[in-house]
Amino acid sequence: MEAARRLVGERVYLTPMDIDDAPNYIRWLNDPDTFIFLQANGQLFNRINEEQFITGVMERGEPHFSIRLCEDDRHIGGCGLVNVDWVNRRGELGIMIGESEYRSRGYGQEAIKLLLDHAFFILNLNSISLIHYEFNRRAGRCYVQCGFKKAGCLRQARLVNGRFYDILLMDILAQDYSGGPGRDRLNQIIADQKRKPGRGSTG
Repeated sequence: MEAARRLVGERVYLTPMDIDDAPNYIRWLNDPDTFIFLQANGQLFNRINEEQFITGVMERGEPHFSIRLCEDDRHIGGCGLVNVDWVNRRGELGIMIGESEYRSRGYGQEAIKLLLDHAFFILNLNSISLIHYEFNRRAGRCYVQCGFKKAGCLRQARLVNGRFYDILLMDILAQDYSGGPGRDRLNQIIADQKRKPGRGSTG
């Protein structure tokens, strides 16, 4: 079955997580090249706990997505919003490009912009934050290119291989984000609807 294309960019699209995605997530999350950059780096991931996580996300309708290629639907990673505070209209962003050959090639940046479009223009959030580790300079450059700004630093808060590293906090506000392909698509849908004759809101 073809995945639902919830948010579509030029090279990737975001689709709601599905239980069939579990084997890929298990493989990626147990790979040191991936989990060293994640907060849950000490956790062991297996079929039971990953399927339970995905099932919970699906049942609650949480904004977690699989990242797939537009050209062939290949599953290359995941992203989502956590700790969403609907009262104060803020949330935290997480992303993982699991397939290593698609890192440092702009796929993650495109997925982040699609997720920000969803956060700011569909969920109407006002602030999105994230953390990354001092040694993950590739991610830091990507976040800056997406419009995130440094918001704080927890010094020597992450211990890896006998050495302490800083945890860097970044955020972006809706007023500072001009939008990505997801917003362009929303504008197109609204413009097309305005040109249609008739009184109905749909159809």
